[in-house]
Amino acid sequence: VNNFIWKAKPDGYNMIMLNLPSFTNRELIKKQPFKILEMSFIYGISGGDFNVLVVPYNSPIKNFQDLKNAAAEKMLSCGGVTQGSNSWYSSILLREAAGIKLKYVPYDSGIEAATAAGGNHVDISIASITSATQPIQNKLIRPIVMFGDDKDPAFPDVPTMVDLGFKEVHFVTRMGLAGPPGM
Repeated sequence: VNNFIWKAKPDGYNMIMLNLPSFTNRELIKKQPFKILEMSFIYGISGGDFNVLVVPYNSPIKNFQDLKNAAAEKMLSCGGVTQGSNSWYSSILLREAAGIKLKYVPYDSGIEAATAAGGNHVDISIASITSATQPIQNKLIRPIVMFGDDKDPAFPDVPTMVDLGFKEVHFVTRMGLAGPPGM
């Protein structure tokens, strides 16, 4: 799809919604037939979504310290979306900043990753708050930490990575409408 937009006439008829930073990440880690920063962007379409780390609702992991303790005992399986996605990026930040050992298990979507944790198929999952909210409300999974800039008002007791002292571990997802170069 991105290659189609990349090669399309810059006439305003062909555009795509891009999720950032994941599209930039994918270009950095894997050769792509397009250059994301050369596309024509219209910013401010939507944004403010962020990732959340969740565990199965019945998990003995109740907080971030429990997570660190569990990761000290064994490598944890971590569900998320494909390599280069925002959840993948969050897992990299988590590993590097907190030293948590993870085996990343990619799924096709955030809801699949979140429900994989709920079904005890993985130890933890990282998904967008949008994908995780319903399974959290249904008590399928439990949030442990947020990767957003601020706490989510819907989950005021769930800390952010910044709250836990990891000042560099936060970002929000932005959706941008893009067209071919020169639009």
